[in-house]
Amino acid sequence: MTGAARLLVVLCAVAAGGCSALSGYTPPASLSRVPGAVLPRPGGPPAGSVSLAGSGAGNSRTVRLAQVLKVAAGSARRVAAGARRLELARARVAVSDASLWPRLRLGARAEGLRGRSIANFGDIGDDLSFGTFGGGAGLSYRLNLGAALKRRIAARRDADATALRLGDAKQRAMFAAAAAYLRLLGARSEVTVATRLIADATEIVGIAKARIAAKLGDRADLERANVQLARARRAKIDAEARWQRASIGLSTLLRWPLGANLLPAETEVRPLALADARSVRTEAEQRPDVRAAIMRERAAGARVDAARWDLFGPVINAGLDQRWLGVDPADLGGQSRAWAMLGWSLSFEGWGRLKQRRARLRARSLQVALAKERARGEVSAAAVSVRTARAAVPIARKQVSSADALYQIELDKFKAGTGNGLALIDAQMARARSRLALANAIISYNLAQFELLTAAGLLRPDLVR
Repeated sequence: MTGAARLLVVLCAVAAGGCSALSGYTPPASLSRVPGAVLPRPGGPPAGSVSLAGSGAGNSRTVRLAQVLKVAAGSARRVAAGARRLELARARVAVSDASLWPRLRLGARAEGLRGRSIANFGDIGDDLSFGTFGGGAGLSYRLNLGAALKRRIAARRDADATALRLGDAKQRAMFAAAAAYLRLLGARSEVTVATRLIADATEIVGIAKARIAAKLGDRADLERANVQLARARRAKIDAEARWQRASIGLSTLLRWPLGANLLPAETEVRPLALADARSVRTEAEQRPDVRAAIMRERAAGARVDAARWDLFGPVINAGLDQRWLGVDPADLGGQSRAWAMLGWSLSFEGWGRLKQRRARLRARSLQVALAKERARGEVSAAAVSVRTARAAVPIARKQVSSADALYQIELDKFKAGTGNGLALIDAQMARARSRLALANAIISYNLAQFELLTAAGLLRPDLVR
């Protein structure tokens, strides 16, 4: 049960002395909605807003939705982890590029000979004392060129896939941050409604006292109003606790210090104009995670080709050596040697590796198909959520209008001495519930739009000003 729903339960207990189960907004379990399309701006969001005026706090830090999205896209933990994976993938590309270059060898040796020499026919020669110092340098090149080029292509496609996965991680992080911010906004709206409820209850207590003084009412109405006021104050305490927990959740997500409570910059809960469900096209290939799956499939195909070259392809073996021998290389000179060879080899291990990589390619192809199907389904579900949430906003707005009118009627009757205290409290609670329902409907609509943008792979920090 969400914070808004829990506050509704407390408010219902104020009016009826019991708790009625009220279903509030629950964020969707998935934080990665996605396929590709271009989302034009709709004609405008549904009308209706909930004021947050007078709900500030002393030790607080004001934040904006655009700021939250920007920070989440740049420094969230899942984004930082994706950036590290991208660095690793680029390092693998550098390794594959370096495999095409020849190897450089440098060496030096020292050798000493002491003792008698043996000449031809077994004759014993004179005593010898000879020291040799030498050095050498060389270039060698042994490579299956076709396999090396295919592995290089596979490494680059893996790096491209990792970059796309980083883009998907940014969108998931932004969606999670947007959901946390909207929860924070909903918690602040609960505090605002509870504050308004306290003001109404205080007014009712004053009216009840005036009625008793004018001998138009009994003491039961006053005590009932006092109970209502006490419960409204308790409801505000609970709402502020939920706001502080929502602030901690958002600060933790954005890796901010937890010293200050976060306060939304918005003074009203308003519908946003981000995405129109009717304009979404289900081109799933535009979504970052789907494109990453396609790129990984292509990398797997390049590795199959590399394994085939390893099995059947020719191997180039070439080199160049320069060696110096003797005590003084300048006097004794040196030796140079160059060679080149082209050969073929057949390895049974290579045949098994080829079969393994073909199986991995088939698995990658299946993952691409599954990713596309999942993306289409998520876009369709998100579009339904946007349409449903949009339709609920004007209904909730009409409910607020009717509840305000009912409360004013009951309040005027109570002031005139013809009204009933229970009816007034019921009208008061109906107005509070209607305002929470409107805030809940607007927040659900805004979150559904973020869900649709993420599902379409189009969520960006600059979509919100």
